[in-house]
Amino acid sequence: MNNNNVNNFYEYELLTQRYGLCTECKQPNTSEKWCKECNSKRLQQNFGNWTSGNEYVDKFIQESQLKARSYNELLEWVPYTQLRNIQYFAKGGFSTIYSGIWLDGHIDYWNYEKQDWNRRVYKLEEKFHEEANNPNIKNPLESNIEYGRPIVLKSLDYSSDINEDFLNEWKVHLQCQYELESSNPHHIFHVVYAKPSVFFYDLLQKQMVFSFQLVQKNPQSVNDCCRSSLSVLTSCLTFLSYHG
Repeated sequence: MNNNNVNNFYEYELLTQRYGLCTECKQPNTSEKWCKECNSKRLQQNFGNWTSGNEYVDKFIQESQLKARSYNELLEWVPYTQLRNIQYFAKGGFSTIYSGIWLDGHIDYWNYEKQDWNRRVYKLEEKFHEEANNPNIKNPLESNIEYGRPIVLKSLDYSSDINEDFLNEWKVHLQCQYELESSNPHHIFHVVYAKPSVFFYDLLQKQMVFSFQLVQKNPQSVNDCCRSSLSVLTSCLTFLSYHG
């Protein structure tokens, strides 16, 4: 048995002991409730149902979905219409921070009974419905919505051009995410880039906004949020689009 076979054998045994076997293909899961091979096929089948309008962004997201060994490595193209209660939170350095609610939340795992993705959402507190009455709120939360994911949006200044070089820098952060997951599984963030005009002005023409989203459940203070934003190596990526 050569070294490659030995390494593959031990990796197989380690993954099996840690995460169990996939319900579908009976191979070891690559993370908790996550099979890379089966989930990448599901995600690939959906490629034709979305586009960012930018070939580099599409390729970047698709590559992450094909290679994701856990939901923390997974990127999604999320409509801006999925966001509620967007409001200014803090300003500092080269970024502006907003708070908000993501209605669907991120993909968590494949539900075999429902034959659909389970997404991470929470029962929303009454305070979020009260905040919706604030005239400074963008996309106020509707009274009949009970679930969503409280988030923080970090808008990076001076990053209006998203190209292949810009996106390649974030591949490093995504690679680090998987390695750090096992030691700190609850410290998960999504880093956001968005044009500030989206949140402050009524846009008369359609535009696309490519966004990195820093997601944190119920941030307690500006300091907490800023400390979180420094943890770039523990961040994964979500893209948002806005259609005016």
